[in-house]
Amino acid sequence: MFISLLSTFVGYERASIIDRVNSGMKKRAEEGHWNGGIVFGYDNIDKQLVINVKESLLVKEIFSLRTEGLGYKAIVNRLNERGEVTKKGKAFSISGVKLILQNPVYIGMVKWGEYKDWNKNRRKGKSDPIYVQGVHAPIISQELWEKVKKMNEVQNETYSTNRNFKGELFLTGILKCPQCGAGTVMHKTKMRNGEGYHFYYMCQGYHSKGTCKTNLVKKDVVEQKVLTLISEMVRDKEIVNQIIKKLDGDKQNGFEPLIKELEIYQSKLEERLAKQKKLDKDYFDNNIEASLYSRLSISLQSEIDRFKQKVNVKKQEINRLSNKEDIDKEIVMAALLNFNELFHKATNEEKKMLVRSLIKEVRMERNRKEINKITFWFSSDNALPSKEGGGTLS
Repeated sequence: MFISLLSTFVGYERASIIDRVNSGMKKRAEEGHWNGGIVFGYDNIDKQLVINVKESLLVKEIFSLRTEGLGYKAIVNRLNERGEVTKKGKAFSISGVKLILQNPVYIGMVKWGEYKDWNKNRRKGKSDPIYVQGVHAPIISQELWEKVKKMNEVQNETYSTNRNFKGELFLTGILKCPQCGAGTVMHKTKMRNGEGYHFYYMCQGYHSKGTCKTNLVKKDVVEQKVLTLISEMVRDKEIVNQIIKKLDGDKQNGFEPLIKELEIYQSKLEERLAKQKKLDKDYFDNNIEASLYSRLSISLQSEIDRFKQKVNVKKQEINRLSNKEDIDKEIVMAALLNFNELFHKATNEEKKMLVRSLIKEVRMERNRKEINKITFWFSSDNALPSKEGGGTLS
């Protein structure tokens, strides 16, 4: 009872310290001081932002390119083609450039309090941040900031009015780029008469970082080929037997890896709990400062919550697998034989689920017109015979 009572006081003290540190950080922000974290264009020296000359030139260039009408992708492509890198030495991405163009730190402002209790609430804790004139030097002018802001608003309005495509590309992610092997995302172009769009699958590497080529694959062509192959496949009794055998095997062999994963997650959880206990002891023995204790405690608690969730998920998976009934061959065969009917009646989200439950990945020929290989979840590589025309089902 004493140990339980002591742990309650420790938890209360930890929460109090975190509150005090957060209050201190808020006060610093209100005074215009930076509260830590890396930001491209500046170096964090003694908790103060100092302009990094080389990076600041890139920041100015990014803002200038935006005012010239270049989109995020075009800016990313230009930077990456020259070999420019981020603070962490990685290639620029669309999200990274967008973050730079929307960050008021570059006009000398400090933003604080957009997300509260991130380790608990995540994005649910989003609130209106405060904006304060910072003590650091700006990199760009207010005039340039306003131009870019206006450009972003115009693009957002145009983007929202053109989002008239309500369908889904059900091969997104599982259709791979024939050149680099990355996943694919949606791309659309206007028809010549201006009354509609042509839809394609485009290399995600090019879309996000410009590290490949577009390698566009026509939506209608590849989807019809995939559906035709699935229709032929599910009518093959040997393949149906493979599916049932695989499902049975999953049930028989599924426990061991799940139990191993559960043991790993439980071990990692116990390690974090032990670290938290030691951290509490170090603080109450006056071995560490309150600010350091707060930062470490928040980080540890986040990891503890994450591994607790993983442990619960694995326990649920083991429970579901142990309660799973034997596979009914007739039900499986009926479902597969009626695949086409189910697919055409399904919603866009259900279509994606149906296809993804069968297919692991689709690879195209370099000409982007013929399927080179389809890998199914229930079969190992080269388990199925080659199809006519050179492509392989596996």
